[in-house]
Amino acid sequence: LVGWRGSEMALLYAAQSGTGSMQVVPVAGGAARQLTPDSITVDYFELSPDGSQAVVTDFRGGSDLDIYVMPSGGGSLRLLASVQASRPRVLWSPDGKQIAFEGVAGGTPDPWIVEVATGSTKQLLDWDTFEGNLTWGSDASALYVVSDRDAAFGDVWRIPLDGSAPIRVTTNGRVNDVLTVVDGGTRLLVGLLGGEGGRIGIGEVMPDGSVRDIPVSTTVDGVAWNTPVGNDSLAVSVDGGLRSMMISRRDGGGRPLGNDGARASYW
Repeated sequence: LVGWRGSEMALLYAAQSGTGSMQVVPVAGGAARQLTPDSITVDYFELSPDGSQAVVTDFRGGSDLDIYVMPSGGGSLRLLASVQASRPRVLWSPDGKQIAFEGVAGGTPDPWIVEVATGSTKQLLDWDTFEGNLTWGSDASALYVVSDRDAAFGDVWRIPLDGSAPIRVTTNGRVNDVLTVVDGGTRLLVGLLGGEGGRIGIGEVMPDGSVRDIPVSTTVDGVAWNTPVGNDSLAVSVDGGLRSMMISRRDGGGRPLGNDGARASYW
């Protein structure tokens, strides 16, 4: 897990299982500096949109999740909320005022938010189906989730934060993840199960709710990690079990970058 902080690269470091911490390393090289105290185990972190703060989470076992915020350059931790969650991943809203997480207070994952200023939490959905793999829209007015409600596997729903009715975005029932919302919210890229040739792949949501497969390569078995930016995606492709970094294009095709054995990639 990596984030960029000016001339430093923030990363999640674990010498062994159960010992995660947030550290920063100068991009030009040099010694790492630990930002979080040893009193917590950092399982996830994300920098705020303006880069001034970091949210870090400690997944304490079962479904107990502590959410902290702190200055991104180091400083005192502030416990924002202790919640029940399905996993340690959280997401800053584009305006930096809220943090989204997958709460399980009702038994199944649902989208929740916590206010950064006050620590108050709010459940956005209370369905008895799976709702997860959250992504913020282009602004802080809505979250996108993958739900198996009325779908064979999963479809994308848009959840407005103003309390209005959820909107079903896709209708093909094979969405695995919402990757990103780009171009001011006019384009939505998703991860697919059973993509072209039966591969795990990338798709673009069309205006009618259908999903267009974006061919990543004619040779890879699937995509294990994908970071879209504009018309390009930095992906980790899988070919016969071997992972490699590559650039994929919206119009199809890919350009290998090497680095056999890659696990994840970040712009």
